[in-house]
Amino acid sequence: MLANLAKVAAQADAIFEAPFPKTHGGARREGHEPATGLVYRLIEVYEDLHARFPDSGPRSAFGKPLLQFVRAGLAFAVSTRTSYLDDKYLQPPETAYVEADLPTRLTDAAIKRIFERHKPS
Repeated sequence: MLANLAKVAAQADAIFEAPFPKTHGGARREGHEPATGLVYRLIEVYEDLHARFPDSGPRSAFGKPLLQFVRAGLAFAVSTRTSYLDDKYLQPPETAYVEADLPTRLTDAAIKRIFERHKPS
């Protein structure tokens, strides 16, 4: 019985596909950087609000209103890093990765490039 098990074990690689390639390196990172992803989501929310309330102004485009909205969203994301409860400041573990300088580090030009890649509807 152990001999049969040893025989099957030797063929395991041919029978069962490995979840990861057996090569050096691997697939390139996919998706956005977290900060870029957050800006993408803020732009989507801005466009959704604009679509729901079309009388609020002209078609969604890059400009001062979009920049103000994105900057406010970034500031809010950073402001929620800590909360105050029972006379103590608490920081949930998932917020430890929020970069405090995010609103000032992302320039208007960077937000514009993200907006242009976003291809608004």
